[in-house]
Amino acid sequence: MLRAILFICVLGIAGCDSVTKEVSSGPSTYFDVPGYFAALTDSLSQTTAQVKKTLSVDGQSDVVQVKPKSWKEEFAVFSSIDLNKSAYIGKYRVDSIIHPDGLQIQYSCLDKKLSIKQLIIQFNHAGRVNSIKADKRDHSIVLDSEIYWEYMSGHGYFVRGKRAISNLKPSVYSVSAIFAN
Repeated sequence: MLRAILFICVLGIAGCDSVTKEVSSGPSTYFDVPGYFAALTDSLSQTTAQVKKTLSVDGQSDVVQVKPKSWKEEFAVFSSIDLNKSAYIGKYRVDSIIHPDGLQIQYSCLDKKLSIKQLIIQFNHAGRVNSIKADKRDHSIVLDSEIYWEYMSGHGYFVRGKRAISNLKPSVYSVSAIFAN
């Protein structure tokens, strides 16, 4: 029990780093995903890191290894996950779970109308982000879209999605990216 309390205190202190910022309407209520990726973008821009990507669309795959022209563009899909928008405040249930390898914070959507259904952030014992996972679904008369993101700190990311335009065959795509030096 003492170990769990100490762990939570350490995470509270570690969480006060440069990744946390305020939004225009006041302090962040939820984890600041865009701020985290802005800091990551700044850090990676100072390196020569490359990305080995496997791109797949409807079963056709291609593998490329490139140094991204812009890390900001590389992480744009992740930076778009911003639960601190005023429309989202108070619309997510927050659950914290302590695992043997760290802390998990899970945001689950309470409003069926919102597109970001779930956001999960896994922290290690030092309070650093291990992974960020998000699930987004948009449904309308014309378009159905499902996207699943997963970022693994220091390793890479994975994006899988499906789009269906009314009465047409759905398109399935994925991007798997591994950081390479």
